[in-house]
Amino acid sequence: MAARIVVGTAAVGSVAAAGLGYADLALFVARGLTASLVIIGGLLLLRGAIHEAISSAMHTDAALSWIGVSHDTAETLAFWVRLLLEPVFIAIAVILVGPFWGLTQQEMLTRAGTLLSGFKVGDVTISFTAIGLGLLVFIVILAIIRAIQRAMLANLLPRTRLDIGAQHSLTTGFGYLGAVIAIMVAISTLGIDLSNLAIVAGALSVGIGFGLQSIVNNFVSGLILLVERPVKAGDWVVVGDRQGFVKRIAVRATEVETFDRSSVIIPNSDLISSAVINRTHKDRIGRIDVAIGVAYSVDTRKVSEMLVEIATAHDEVISMPEPFVLFMGFGASSLDFELRCYTDHNIRSLRIATDLRHTIHERFAESGIEIPFP
Repeated sequence: MAARIVVGTAAVGSVAAAGLGYADLALFVARGLTASLVIIGGLLLLRGAIHEAISSAMHTDAALSWIGVSHDTAETLAFWVRLLLEPVFIAIAVILVGPFWGLTQQEMLTRAGTLLSGFKVGDVTISFTAIGLGLLVFIVILAIIRAIQRAMLANLLPRTRLDIGAQHSLTTGFGYLGAVIAIMVAISTLGIDLSNLAIVAGALSVGIGFGLQSIVNNFVSGLILLVERPVKAGDWVVVGDRQGFVKRIAVRATEVETFDRSSVIIPNSDLISSAVINRTHKDRIGRIDVAIGVAYSVDTRKVSEMLVEIATAHDEVISMPEPFVLFMGFGASSLDFELRCYTDHNIRSLRIATDLRHTIHERFAESGIEIPFP
């Protein structure tokens, strides 16, 4: 809309100048307007083609594999790349259009130099060159850190004897350290004295005191989780009425994938301050409990021996600790037993319990042992 107004005003002004006898002014405006429209139109076509090429390149499998991001992240990255190219197109347009409006190359270079070298607002010098360089340094360092993290997870750490959780903790900690280094280097590139950040830290402490306690609490809790590792990636945890496998410990929260493949986002502070059951903290050994009731006419010792035999015969039931049977009591219509055995594949405990129940039902039917019901 603004462009239409400017073009329309210039065209009307050119015609009015010609009508009033200012032929040179009319020719100057018409020539500048025509050249500007042609140049800007060509640049817009070039800009559209480059934007389309960037979007297409970012969504190729090779680019996604090299960058190591998802399709959604690639789209966001393409947006920022296109946005960073906008000043380049504007600069090219000014350089090409300026001479048609009486701006010499020397004048444009002088003004561009002033703009890039910086201008002062009070005691603060604002330099677009320093800002751009700082952003570039920050992005480059983060990209290098991300590449090193991928190399650690793919090549270096799998060759060590560290478990999945330790590998994740090391990689995440390295990412935090790299982010801090990237921020400090970028700030130094901007020419800001790091000692002056004490003032900013003081202001932040006031903000933390008023409304950022939760964020800081979760951040510190995340660091504790990564260092102390009471919960780590790959663990089977139970938090309240939710249970699943820890997928990722981030800055603010931990992602737990439940058995129905849903993701539960739990604040890190909850994992530190609340009771958490970690079924795979020290090892993968877990106990399996199978309750069974038999008729009052059945020999109880025979039932106990058969249950132990069934558990011992299962491939995924370990011998130490050995399986055992508890005679739990006299029920209303049955003698109640409970088979307890152990497996070093705790994650498969529910399936192992199912296998044992199938075998118990088959063996009891073959032996004539009745499983009563009310």
